[in-house]
Amino acid sequence: SSGDVSGSSLDASIASLAPPLRISLAAVSAARQRLPRDEVAAVVDADTLRELGRRFLLDASREHLIVHDLIRDAVHRIASRHELAAAHRWLVELYSARGGSRGPRPLDTVEIIHHLTASGDVNDAWDACQGAYRALSAAGVDHLLIDDLRKLASALPGARADINLLLARILVRRSNIAEAAELLTSMEPSAGGKMRWLLLQGEVAQRRGRLMSAEKWFAEA
Repeated sequence: SSGDVSGSSLDASIASLAPPLRISLAAVSAARQRLPRDEVAAVVDADTLRELGRRFLLDASREHLIVHDLIRDAVHRIASRHELAAAHRWLVELYSARGGSRGPRPLDTVEIIHHLTASGDVNDAWDACQGAYRALSAAGVDHLLIDDLRKLASALPGARADINLLLARILVRRSNIAEAAELLTSMEPSAGGKMRWLLLQGEVAQRRGRLMSAEKWFAEA
């Protein structure tokens, strides 16, 4: 029956798609929030949504596009690494276009950073983090960067100290003091980050009730 697409027949259906169709399906599958149908329809041609719907790979009958978990898993199993990276870049472009001249909202910026990281464009992701951090912090959504910052620290050895410093800053703001302390102790700060590192060490000591130690860190800063 029409809804009976499963197992190897599902894999075959996805494998038989033209690459642009598979990339579009992978992009909708990789989105961490449901995408408005009209927004997606503005960046892909109508035939793409129609064909994916005809194959029962995508539900475009409602306000937001829906990809079921079984299909999402199959897409990520079958699509090539190149196609998955292209799918994440597709989402970066979608979120970047939101907000017009004012630029993307903080939550959309979080998604841009996430999909840049997932696409392998890690330098661009870190640049976006640095440029947007103040706004994300003011909006109270900087903690949503934690997982991607960990990935960036692993992928960018040259920037690891500064990435971990930002990560520690977020952990302190989230009152995750034990993890922040462990991270600060294990890292060697960059020359430019030394003062921030000392201040964070002081704040961690203060939050732990170690006031003499906190005073020492603050004095050194």
